[in-house]
Amino acid sequence: MDCVIVMFFACFNFLPIIKSQDDYYSRPLQAYSSYNEHCISNKDCRPFGYICKNNKTCDCDRMYSLDVYKTQCVGGVDQKCIYDEHCIIGAFCMNQAICKCKETTPVILENGMVCAKSNKMKNCEKSWVLLPFIIAFLK
Repeated sequence: MDCVIVMFFACFNFLPIIKSQDDYYSRPLQAYSSYNEHCISNKDCRPFGYICKNNKTCDCDRMYSLDVYKTQCVGGVDQKCIYDEHCIIGAFCMNQAICKCKETTPVILENGMVCAKSNKMKNCEKSWVLLPFIIAFLK
């Protein structure tokens, strides 16, 4: 009977463990700073919609604005979200992923920061600006 010698080699990787981007999103929301709260870097602020400004407080990122209560940043059209309350008024969070205008407010205005019923209202506002000039001309 022949004897077979089997040798095992083990390779150990001693590189430091680097946390993935997913770990950043897996923390509970209470672990992040919210609007106007202290931060050192963007990772201290909520995962989307916020940025750490030079004054070391979390502020709304580009294409996000303060909600009506001025307590949290909400996304404009095509911005990240999880729930409807993460989107601007007139929008909803489609598939818990992206803000879209509701069917009742389908018109996108102000570079995606407003969902409106129609764009006629915007034209009416311009008419009111011209009204004093028209009245002065008729006198």
